[in-house]
Amino acid sequence: DYADGEPVFDYVSITPIKITIYTEVTEEVSKLTPVQYLTKIRQASLIALRKKVARLIPLGNPAATPAEFTGILNAPAITDAALEFSAIDEKTLRKIAMSYGGDENILGNAVLLVNKNDLIAFGDVRGADKKSVYEITPDASNPNAGILKDGGLSVRYVINSALKALSDAATVATTPCMIYGNPGAYELALFSPYEIKVSEDAAFKKGMLAIKGSVFVGGNVVASNGFLIIKKKAA
Repeated sequence: DYADGEPVFDYVSITPIKITIYTEVTEEVSKLTPVQYLTKIRQASLIALRKKVARLIPLGNPAATPAEFTGILNAPAITDAALEFSAIDEKTLRKIAMSYGGDENILGNAVLLVNKNDLIAFGDVRGADKKSVYEITPDASNPNAGILKDGGLSVRYVINSALKALSDAATVATTPCMIYGNPGAYELALFSPYEIKVSEDAAFKKGMLAIKGSVFVGGNVVASNGFLIIKKKAA
């Protein structure tokens, strides 16, 4: 007889939440040219919304108040034990990359979510010859991303300030500090576009322009152990 080997499937829910931003500015800013303050304020409002989403992708907690969508650290699909380091050294990147995947495979196209201070710590690591062990190459078109190299090993990184720095002495043991995995394992669902609106009526008597932004967005990890969590180990 054929041996039994049933595949097991599961599902996760992606529930949208509303993220908002609001500010008021004097109507004079719309008349200042060529200094386009109003345009800059609209751009800043959009960046604020996107930074909030970027923070929730790793840290989002659906049990929080107000509600958040499910971030990587709170995703039920992550069941493997975390990788722990007490400090960043010449072996750290290699161990992270080789630990991602099963017993007989190494998965590519993965990205390292990392605090900027930890990226600096990678650059500070020196070998016995006093030369840098890691080579950091920022992406010219995307300043918060780039490539982290260790010899022939190249790992794409993305800076995320929501994560604590493993290299920071104030970061306590067992704190999740880095996340490594394939971005395709996380489903970020936009239930509406990012919207920035300007109203002259909200504070008409005061001569103020009201600017509000909003987006309906949800997310969750949609692949079993699609990400590897890196925590700080007790020294």
